[in-house]
Amino acid sequence: MAPSPHREKRPAPADTVDTLLSLPPQMLDEILSCLPIRDIVRTSALSRSWRHRWKALPSIELTWPAQHVVAHEAVKAVLHCYPGRIRRFSALVGKGSARSLGVWFRKLASCGIEYLYLDGAYIFPLHVSVFALASLTSLELCECRVPGLPNGFMGFPNLTKLKLFMVELPAGGEYHLQDIIAKSPLIEDLYLGDARTLSDTMNLWVIQAPNVRHLTLASSDDYGWILGDFPLLDYALIDLGKYLSGRDFGTLLGKLFHAKMLQIYTCHSIPIMVGSDQKQIVEANGDFQNKQWSESMFANLQEVQIKDIGFYSNEMSFIELVLSKARLLRRLSIRLDVECLIPKEGVLDVLLK
Repeated sequence: MAPSPHREKRPAPADTVDTLLSLPPQMLDEILSCLPIRDIVRTSALSRSWRHRWKALPSIELTWPAQHVVAHEAVKAVLHCYPGRIRRFSALVGKGSARSLGVWFRKLASCGIEYLYLDGAYIFPLHVSVFALASLTSLELCECRVPGLPNGFMGFPNLTKLKLFMVELPAGGEYHLQDIIAKSPLIEDLYLGDARTLSDTMNLWVIQAPNVRHLTLASSDDYGWILGDFPLLDYALIDLGKYLSGRDFGTLLGKLFHAKMLQIYTCHSIPIMVGSDQKQIVEANGDFQNKQWSESMFANLQEVQIKDIGFYSNEMSFIELVLSKARLLRRLSIRLDVECLIPKEGVLDVLLK
């Protein structure tokens, strides 16, 4: 049998060069930081060299898709493994993850968390340890029950944005909210949308936030808020709801006179009327018209939007006031209510009188 031809042994292939790992560490950190947290952690399966690379990132953001309830096991695993700073945390909270909030908050407090956004797949109970996150610069809470303030609450000294939407506060919680705002002196963006309390009676409380530039107050009911002074106010959106059922609209306007843009909704059964049958109307010839308005009122106002207007007397008096005081006004936008008192074709004639 003829001997088999001699085969030369091929040299062993050199180790494959990992192009990404050969990049400067700072550049690689920036690339990884652009990925969702799920993909960042998955890089640990690429090779032995990648197994712990994600843990060396100087900071990460824990954000999950808003339409999916976050798996509390996944959050627990990341918080347990990652030793660095966590800048942002946002999640849709379900029943399982709600039970873990206390553990999460204690870990986030030690990680320098700056941004926290929590929404609920149901009205979930917020853990009281959220008030220990003193490093927060932005706090947004939706669909949750906010607990009462703990003793010795020191506030959020770095907070610049506070958004509460569809949240429940305990009885007397309006005073807790008053303290939260007052003890967060750097707030520039304040949004309160149906931040309701379980109090049996309406208690008056003050929104005192002197550095606010963007203010949004929206609710279908009167929750007792009184406006403090906003000397830096640029934009205000006020959904009046039932605010005018027994309150002083003129005082409200007097606190917004620094605004450059003012957006007002007058819907919810026409709040400047008494009752919803459109028979008894609060006339504008009372305190509203007789107020001694300052000449400087609305001196900075450049744009006004009034939505769902029915052309009732108080609404017309408000428009007249704006036109007489807002010397820098560039745009007045009006959207008619479906039950407007005058036909659409006559609106312009009324405004030009």
